[in-house]
Amino acid sequence: MAALTSGYLPILSQGLDSPEHSLGNLTAFIWQWKALSEEGVPGKPSSTTLPLACNFLVDGERWTALPLEWRSFVENVQEEAFEEVLTDMRRHLRISGSKEKLGIVVPPTLAQWLEDVHSNSICRRPTLNITPLCLAKPLLHHMTPKKRHEVKMMGGIVAGLMEEMKVTTVVDVGSGLGYLSHALAFSSRARVISVECEELHYVKNGKRAADLLKRTDSSLTSAEGEASCSSGENGASSSQGEDSSLADRICVIQHKLSLGEDFFRFLSDSVNTDIQNVGVIGLHTCGNLATTMMDLFLQHEHISLLVDVGCCYSKDVCGAGHGETWQPRSKQAMIEMESMPGGSQVSLLSEGSLMAACHANHTPGLKGLELTFYRLLFQRLLSQFIADVAVLSEVRCGRVKSAVTFRQYCVKVAANLRPRQHGKQIDSPIYLEIQEDDCETVYMDGTLRVCHSYLDGYFEKNSALRRRVMFYWTLRNCFGEAIESLLLIDRAVNMREQGVNAHLAPIFAPSLSPRQIALIAWRERRLCKSA
Repeated sequence: MAALTSGYLPILSQGLDSPEHSLGNLTAFIWQWKALSEEGVPGKPSSTTLPLACNFLVDGERWTALPLEWRSFVENVQEEAFEEVLTDMRRHLRISGSKEKLGIVVPPTLAQWLEDVHSNSICRRPTLNITPLCLAKPLLHHMTPKKRHEVKMMGGIVAGLMEEMKVTTVVDVGSGLGYLSHALAFSSRARVISVECEELHYVKNGKRAADLLKRTDSSLTSAEGEASCSSGENGASSSQGEDSSLADRICVIQHKLSLGEDFFRFLSDSVNTDIQNVGVIGLHTCGNLATTMMDLFLQHEHISLLVDVGCCYSKDVCGAGHGETWQPRSKQAMIEMESMPGGSQVSLLSEGSLMAACHANHTPGLKGLELTFYRLLFQRLLSQFIADVAVLSEVRCGRVKSAVTFRQYCVKVAANLRPRQHGKQIDSPIYLEIQEDDCETVYMDGTLRVCHSYLDGYFEKNSALRRRVMFYWTLRNCFGEAIESLLLIDRAVNMREQGVNAHLAPIFAPSLSPRQIALIAWRERRLCKSA
């Protein structure tokens, strides 16, 4: 590889372990424990049921499939000690040995299992010393702290890589409201084509870009911290108008990316110019949109750079028909999978496992776990009256931030499901009517009527499942780290098998952005040689 004067590529090339070495152990580990995340009953095909949350209420075979000493620990340990262990698991702390303060003796096999999860998973501690993109105050408008962090860090590494590789145009796929696109266009010398398929997001993206263009150049080049930006890091200097005007550097296009199309001819026609030496980027690209971007990169020689952070791994965004299950892309992962018992007949990961990967590094706290139990219990309650699983899977409880009791949770869900004249309406196939006085429990014409005493009794009947759910859900989310690692390592290995440089690097702080690992790929012939 040609030597570079400075930048990220030498670090990526020399400082990270080869992902190929991880696939064998990781595949075997996931295969051994995948019942934790599969929606079906352990030992039975997962395709027999939809991924309903209530399938994880952890009774029957799902509970007995866990090691006996784990089950005994969960059911017999004191409540304070139980919560302490869950907190340590959630924070990725070591739980081996005894906790003298609370008299906790954690099962050694549970401690070892957690060690195995972390040792088989991608390290989430950022390894690149990224210079954040400096953003002017207008560019920060409407961004949450999480989004600001993501845009600054991803914008910083994209701008740096573009400079190293002399890339002048970048295509931001699935750009949403355009935060990253606008930051790159107005805070660096990049020419950005912002591509979004959703009508609402496309309109807002275009309006935001137009509003930014109305401002003077000085208002967009006056970054937050004058000291940190005075040297022109990442092209954020006051000379950003040298190469082209602001209006020439941002173009918003509505388009749904799909394979089999001449995407870059479409882009060239849209911007009325030939596009060469281009980079393709995506910030939290959903489902198979990320893999479609990979395929475009491999098919088009003039794409020299790919930077993508994926999310929502179970979604079929591009209409490929394979968004709900996972099959390996790399030959090596396929060989590893087929060596597993029954591996050649079934997909390694179903929708339930892909959803667990989406929750990796994002295990809720104790209150969140309590609400998870209420949600699962509520769905099981509905399942007694609604036989159609497809209908049941469409019921959305909405956001419930707090609830002290199961009854209170149900009351808030009922308010979310109720049609509203003002504000956002949840399109629900059923509605819930809760009465204070005793009444007959009836489901009729899409409405379930229950009373307070029925909800209290139902909770009491199932209260023994509370600890099981909280423990199991924590296990499942920890296991999601290994699943996500397999998905991403398989993608990187697939690129390498095609002769492309590809590495995985955590670029966001895990506490701020759980989906933080970027796939960075580039073509070696595009590198800029040092003097």
